[in-house]
Amino acid sequence: VGLGHSYKALEEVDPAAWDAGWDRDQALLRREVARAVRHDPVVGFAATPMPIVRDGRYRRCYSGECAIANLFGDAMLWHRGEADFSMHSAAAFFGPGWAAGAIHMSHLWTALPNTNRICIGKALGLKVWEMLNYSTALAMFGDELDSTGHYLLQLSGLRM
Repeated sequence: VGLGHSYKALEEVDPAAWDAGWDRDQALLRREVARAVRHDPVVGFAATPMPIVRDGRYRRCYSGECAIANLFGDAMLWHRGEADFSMHSAAAFFGPGWAAGAIHMSHLWTALPNTNRICIGKALGLKVWEMLNYSTALAMFGDELDSTGHYLLQLSGLRM
């Protein structure tokens, strides 16, 4: 954004020209804000805030179920309607969360900033159990700072 002020000594500035420049700059900024809002649409609303997901070594999803993983897991099930359940790694999620109210596309990109593709596959119940057993054995359910927490699978829709 290029603002139109020329830097002169204060006594050289004509107040009418200064006001015109300020008005022009404000109009430019209003146009830029409107443009940014158009490119960051509201995609939903939240009644409660989304808690922080990752901050430094802290990883909310490393110690068990977490809200952001539920959101994306449910979205994957919705998007691929024929799936029985969805799963993804606990290490996939980032971000500071967001306040209650409007959810913008930028909130979602901050929380899951990679371009993973949704894949569909088939597995026998025994193989699903082995995968879950392996995931929970490696993750060890420590705390949010556990270095093995990224092995924990986050699941949605699975019924045993």
